[in-house]
Amino acid sequence: MVGNHDSGDDEGYEDKIKDNTSWDAKAGDTLLVPSGPSGNHLFIVLFDPQSPIDISFGKKLHLAQVNFTSVRSGMNYDSTCIVEPGDHSFITHKSYVNYSRLRYEEYEPIKRGVQNGRLLLHEPVTYDLLCRIREGAITSNKTPTFVKYEIQKLCEYLKMTKSA
Repeated sequence: MVGNHDSGDDEGYEDKIKDNTSWDAKAGDTLLVPSGPSGNHLFIVLFDPQSPIDISFGKKLHLAQVNFTSVRSGMNYDSTCIVEPGDHSFITHKSYVNYSRLRYEEYEPIKRGVQNGRLLLHEPVTYDLLCRIREGAITSNKTPTFVKYEIQKLCEYLKMTKSA
């Protein structure tokens, strides 16, 4: 059985990585997404696939994802959620969660991208890091307004239904 990362259970994840044709997104999963000359960016799935609360998004399942971006000397960056080496194996130097580039996209095209190998699975984030990232999505003034409501409602729902 594949672990449910919303509950903090990572058991069985290695089996899931080996067979990307059976991948079903879970909160905390990470995807390497091609991103131009700099290579791949690591995107973090914030919640299990969800039907949007706001009907203007339609009724298809959606994924909310954010990425880690390296902190460079002299740059301005969103310090809401800083990630250091040791927080995740992909992180080799100080980085931040780039809420300004948060994606809220239909799930099926992402799933197909994983299945056909265009998007690569990486090790999931820990439950503690996932919670920090979610909280930051609500508090950051860089999170796009159009999706902040969705994230707030999903976090409220999780707090009501789980003791995490």
